[in-house]
Amino acid sequence: MPVARSTKLQILKRRRLVARLYLRKMTQQQIADKIGIERSTISRDLKYLRNLWRKEAISDIDERRGRELAELEEMERDAIQNYTLAKESKDIDGIVTKEKDNRSMLAWFRSRLEVKFRIDKLLGLSAPDKLTVLDWREEFKKAGMNESDENKIFEEMVKRHIADTRQSQSADDDRGEEGSGEKAE
Repeated sequence: MPVARSTKLQILKRRRLVARLYLRKMTQQQIADKIGIERSTISRDLKYLRNLWRKEAISDIDERRGRELAELEEMERDAIQNYTLAKESKDIDGIVTKEKDNRSMLAWFRSRLEVKFRIDKLLGLSAPDKLTVLDWREEFKKAGMNESDENKIFEEMVKRHIADTRQSQSADDDRGEEGSGEKAE
């Protein structure tokens, strides 16, 4: 059944308020008590808002990357143009002044090279083609460790992971971020 326009507007207003209160570090229960609605509704609203914020962040990054790339390309065109002008420059008598022009050409060439590096980094063109995954068992053997050493280290890593996970979940619970399992509106 379609949701009435007035109901959609009420949901939008409520979500704006929920977002404001959540960004002020209020827990889900505090928000529910303040607004006077069920905590499960707050949970669904926050789930919807987090998804929305995630999509906006990705979109903003792509837009920013595009603007940055356009700006870098403009800088590169300027560097090429100034390099060409420096290369062709002559003094009043039509004689090329080598020392001055060479320094100027070098400066513009360095400028263009720096722009190239920034474009390369922005686009990730220098990223490794392939990551090598090491077999940790082989690395242990190379280091002269035996199977009991491997097991002790592995058990310690698992214990740390469980402790970190519990600590993280506890922090989320304190903020009221656990989901109610209900779908967002």
